[in-house]
Order: sequence, then C-alpha cells, then structure tokens
Amino acid sequence: MSKEVIKESYYEIQTKFEEKFDNAELAAKSDKPSELASIEVLDIKFDKSRIKLNQRTDKDGSKE
Repeated sequence: MSKEVIKESYYEIQTKFEEKFDNAELAAKSDKPSELASIEVLDIKFDKSRIKLNQRTDKDGSKE
C-alpha cells in the first residue's frame, strides 16, 4: 500500500496591477483590481514547502 502525500509550497509574489479608469475619483474608490486589470509579476520568492501524509478517512471518520 503506497502512502499518498501532499506537498504544500509557499511563495511571496510581488505584482503590479494596471487598470484604466474614467476619472481619479473612480480610481481612488477602487479597493482591489478588477478582472480587466493587467498584471505584471515583478518578483517571486520561495518561502517554504512541506510534505505531509494524506490521511484519508472513510465515511464513518475512521482512518483507512
């Protein structure tokens, strides 16, 4: 029986969003980029990763 594992990877990603608005007031009220905004990835920094066992359970909650 093989032991299935899950790998979690954590990265810090620095990005720049650019979005056009009709006026400065609309731009100032925007609290996050819309789906129409363009994105540029400026930097990717690996933080950490970890591998852990995938502990499956059956329908009654007990381990297989």
